[in-house]
Amino acid sequence: QAVKLSWNWDTKTDIKYFEIWRSVNGGALSLIDTVIYDSTYIDTKANVKSNRYAYSIIAIDSCSPTNRSRKSNTDSLINLRVSTYSCTPQVSLQWSSYAGLGVNAYTIYRSINGTNFAAIGTLKPSQLSFTDKTVSNGEQYYYLIEASNGSGGYTSYSDTAGIVPSIVPLADSAQLVYATVL
Repeated sequence: QAVKLSWNWDTKTDIKYFEIWRSVNGGALSLIDTVIYDSTYIDTKANVKSNRYAYSIIAIDSCSPTNRSRKSNTDSLINLRVSTYSCTPQVSLQWSSYAGLGVNAYTIYRSINGTNFAAIGTLKPSQLSFTDKTVSNGEQYYYLIEASNGSGGYTSYSDTAGIVPSIVPLADSAQLVYATVL
C-alpha cells in the first residue's frame, strides 16, 4: 500500500525543496520526508487499511531553510469500511469524508476481480454511506470510492476493500419438548 501526493508549484521560483508532513489518525502533523525539485511523492510506509492519514506540504526557499511557505492545505484520505451479514445479499459501505479539494461528489466503484472497476453510484458530498443490494451471496466483490472536485478536475481514491456477501443464517426450527395441560 502506498499513498501518492501531487502538488503544483512554479518552477521559476527559488524553491530548494519541499517538506512532506503527515498526520496519522488525527494526530499532529510530523515531518516524514523531503523532496527536491519534484511535485510528487509516494508514501510507501502508509498502512491505509488500518489508519487514516492527512498530508501537508511546505516549500523551502533556496536562500535559507528559515524562509518557509505556509503549510499547504491539509488533505485527508478516504477510509473505506465494508460490511455484510443481512437478511438479503447486500454490502454496506461507509467511508470518512475526504478533506482538501472541495468534494462535489463521491462515486462508488465495484469490481469482481479487483482490477476492472465500474461505477455503480454517485452521491452528494454529505452522503458517506451506500448499500449495494445488487450482489450475489457468496461471490467476491471489491469496492473503492472516488472523491471528485468538478471545478478543478481533481480526484482522490480510497483504498480497495474486498468482501464476500453473506446472509444471516436461517433460524433453526424450534423443537417442542413437551406439552401438558395445567
